[in-house]
Amino acid sequence: MQVLTCNDASLDRHNLGAHLVAAYLNVKSQKISFLTVERLKSIWHDLYTYGYYTPVAGTRWYAKDVAEYLQRTET
Repeated sequence: MQVLTCNDASLDRHNLGAHLVAAYLNVKSQKISFLTVERLKSIWHDLYTYGYYTPVAGTRWYAKDVAEYLQRTET
């Protein structure tokens, strides 16, 4: 709930938290099947730990890139 109700844009400039929650809910409700809970956890882990997520070898997605990708998957 803190992620969804946070009004401090400096903490999450790209609304990544909200997009991750939306993607999680879409996965759990089976509205999308190309992502899994495990993949979402991996994305968050890598962003938090390394500052980027690697969807394919040699490609780095930063918070903005992941947020944009997840936004396109929202139903």
